[in-house]
Amino acid sequence: MGSESLIPTEVDLTGLYFVPLLINFGLAIILTFLTAFLLNHYRLSRYFMFPHLVMAAMATIYTVLLSLWVIPA
Repeated sequence: MGSESLIPTEVDLTGLYFVPLLINFGLAIILTFLTAFLLNHYRLSRYFMFPHLVMAAMATIYTVLLSLWVIPA
């Protein structure tokens, strides 16, 4: 009954098939750089002890959120 959503899918871009997680990760990296730019612009990143780890965590969180709601993986 609900097994259609469990079937793996690919995204077709100009004849090349991509795994949805790859596209989600690419979008997550773009969103992470945008967020990091805004944090640096408003000088909020100075409150982080390890900004590079915060950036990695944001990329992971954005990937999961995009996988859940934008392009299901």
